[in-house]
Formats: sequence, C-alpha cells, structure tokens
Amino acid sequence: VRDALHRVTGRATDRLSMHDQAEVAQLQDLGTDDDLLRSVFVAGRTIAVSSDAAWHRVGRLTRKVSRFQRFTGQRDERLPLADGVVAHDGEAVLARDARPTQDAALVLRAAAAAAQASLPLSPHTVSRLATECPPLSYPWPDEAREALVSLLGAGTGAVAVWEALDQAGIIERLLPHWDVIRAAPQRNALHIFTVDRHSLECAVQAANLTRNVSRPDLLLVGALFHDIGKARGDDHCGKGAILMQQIAPQLGFDAADTEMLTSMVKHHLLIAESATRRDLDDPTTIASVAESVGSHELLDLLHNLT
Repeated sequence: VRDALHRVTGRATDRLSMHDQAEVAQLQDLGTDDDLLRSVFVAGRTIAVSSDAAWHRVGRLTRKVSRFQRFTGQRDERLPLADGVVAHDGEAVLARDARPTQDAALVLRAAAAAAQASLPLSPHTVSRLATECPPLSYPWPDEAREALVSLLGAGTGAVAVWEALDQAGIIERLLPHWDVIRAAPQRNALHIFTVDRHSLECAVQAANLTRNVSRPDLLLVGALFHDIGKARGDDHCGKGAILMQQIAPQLGFDAADTEMLTSMVKHHLLIAESATRRDLDDPTTIASVAESVGSHELLDLLHNLT
C-alpha cells in the first residue's frame, strides 16, 4: 500500500489521505477505498498482536529466576483461574485435564478468566481453542453468556485477550453478524477506532459504570453491539435494532431482555442528540424522549451507554 501511495502521489509520503485512497485501492486491486482501509487495519492489527505476543515471550524467557525458584521449580506452578484454566508463567493456559473438544464454553471461560486476571492467553492456548472447541449451541448456555459478560466486565484487561481471539478468527465465529463490522473504517471525526474496536472500547469503558445500573450485563452487551448496524448503509440504529432481535436470543437472553437490548441499540443516539440538538426545556422534547424510552431502567442504561 505504501508503494502504491508513492506511485499515486509521486512523493515519498506515509500519509494515506482520503483523496488518494480510491486511486491506491484501484492500483492494488482492492475494490473500494473502504476495502483498502479495512485491509490496512487488518494488517496493522496482525502486526501489533504478533509483536505483543513475541515481546511478551522474550520477556518471559529473559526474566531472571532466583536460585530459590530454580531449586523449588516455582516457575512451573499452576494456579487455578477457572474450570479448565490456570495461570502459568505469566500467561493463562489450559489445565492439563481440560477437554476443549467436549467443552464449547471453554473458549469464553478461558478468555474471561485471563482478562479478569489481567493475563494474556498463551498463543498455544488460543490455537487449541480455535481448532478444538465446538460451536456453541443455540441458544447459548447460561455459562457462555455469563463468561462473555465477565470478559467485557474485566475492563481494559479484556482488550489484549479479545484481540488474540480476533486474530484466530474466534470472535467472528462466536458473535453473529460481527464479520461485517470487523476492521470496518469509520469516516467520522468523532471516531478514532474501526467499528469493531470502537464497540469493544465502548464496552470496556462501560465496565466502569456497571454499578450505576440494575442490569450490568445488559449495559455491557448493549455497549458491545450498539453499532452492529454499521457498515451496512444508512440508518445504522434501525438496522442494528433488527439484528439485535436475532442476536440477543442466540446469546441466551429471554424475550424481555431481548426487547431491552434492541431498544438500547435503536435509541443509543437519542440522549446525545436530544442534549445537543433540542431545547431541553421544551415539553415536547421531554415528552418525545419519555415516549421513546418508556421506562426508568432503559433510561438508566441509555444514560450510561451515552
């Protein structure tokens, strides 16, 4: 892409400006300029995750070990984190008796345990989870849904674990309709992340606000999927709400929770737009928002999501 950019601009520049993107994409046979950006984002993400994993391993291999640790073998100690998951030498790994082929929820349980402990999943563990874990049932068992919530609730500890799963193709297999927003660019000055990473970061930030709502699980999952309708044309709120009606039952949420999550996705811009574009003293504004929201519970969820 950099070589193509130099050929298009005639200069040794490293900045892929918007007005050059379409021509660079054409030169690279990458389709549209959005396809070009997506390919660059995927490549950059692959390099970042691979680099982090490599340097983490370098740190492990070069870490000084005390004479006591050498004598006692303390570095080989395995501390339980969750069923089938242990901490070993600074990483979350599968326990010796773990059976990924017989435990579909293990992938989410391992991810949640690693994130909650602020540990990376070992590359070997990620590879095993990707190749050996069977697909989750429809709907998800409670254990899997609770593990997803726990993963998101870990806050910043979830990011590195999520990226490792994403690189292995696990996230796309787990989450319905996620493939469309993966590495999708956002041409909006307010957004600095791709759609999928923006969604994850939103859930990570929401983890700091779970004490403000009666249903922390709905806040975290709603935050993760609030932009699921993007990269599909206009009206991403409406399209996202339609998708959420399918996604929530698959994750194991009941009808009432599905309706709440669908409303969160549909109205996730309501409070921000009302606060910045409407007269808040106008009774019409108040009545309109109240009618759209309909309950204190949804209002609290939307407030914290906003």
